[in-house]
Amino acid sequence: MAEPNIQELVSGVLISVTLISSKSEASIVMKFREKVGHPRHVSIEHYLKAGISERDALKEVLNTAKNVIQSAADAGVIPG
Repeated sequence: MAEPNIQELVSGVLISVTLISSKSEASIVMKFREKVGHPRHVSIEHYLKAGISERDALKEVLNTAKNVIQSAADAGVIPG
């Protein structure tokens, strides 16, 4: 079975968050136009220890990434 993955398009940037369950981590990859960024890994262990499901932990990571991208777009860092 494939690891859970969620993605969303925000201000022209595709954000993909994938669970790495063996490490209690999430991998974040962002694609803007034809450029794909290097994967970034963040721990989700604190969410899991708090009783949050893996899927909901991924959603929290996605929401954080979405806020960063939206702020960058609002500031004009990401061209339209």
